[in-house]
Amino acid sequence: MNCTHRVRTLALCLGVAGAALVQGCASKGYVNDRIDELRADQNALKTETAQLRNSTEDAMDRAQEAGVAAGQARDLALGRAGLQEMNRYTVLFDFDTSKLDESAMATLDRAGSEIQTHPEVIVDVYGFADPTGSDTYNLALGQRRADEVVRYLAAQTPGQLSKYAAVSYGERDYTGMAPASSENRQARRVVVALIRRTPLGEQPAPSAQMLKP
Repeated sequence: MNCTHRVRTLALCLGVAGAALVQGCASKGYVNDRIDELRADQNALKTETAQLRNSTEDAMDRAQEAGVAAGQARDLALGRAGLQEMNRYTVLFDFDTSKLDESAMATLDRAGSEIQTHPEVIVDVYGFADPTGSDTYNLALGQRRADEVVRYLAAQTPGQLSKYAAVSYGERDYTGMAPASSENRQARRVVVALIRRTPLGEQPAPSAQMLKP
């Protein structure tokens, strides 16, 4: 075998070996890439599983809250739950006006703070007037006063407007029987009652003060 043939044979062997080596490196790189892809898929699956678990827990929490609310409504409808007054606030008005003065606003600020502290309460607002005008006028004036208080409290407790109810008794007291006295400013008032739902077995016996604003 001459020298030229030997050189050609050696070159051919080196080429084959190089191709095999390149192919081996390519195969190894492919495997590594696939492993990285699988790891990424596994991490994504873990993330999706965690998100699904959190969503499920949130849904269960919301369902439980809805169940509690439905149970309270059912108990109230069936007479197994009642209402209890937690606190009350009274604000006074000048003659023939529904404008809140600084003293009234300070009182309502305290009421709004308590309402925010107890988001479970419902709030009844009763408006009154002295008997100077007609029954029709006094009912309307009492309603304007009650509505003004609700607007002020609603601004103090955003997103909770549905818990307020405003009603006017005009020149009548809470029972709707006797006319209010025009001799003092107490007749021109709005009463804010904070009320919570409670099982009937927990309700205290109502006092005379609780029955009349």
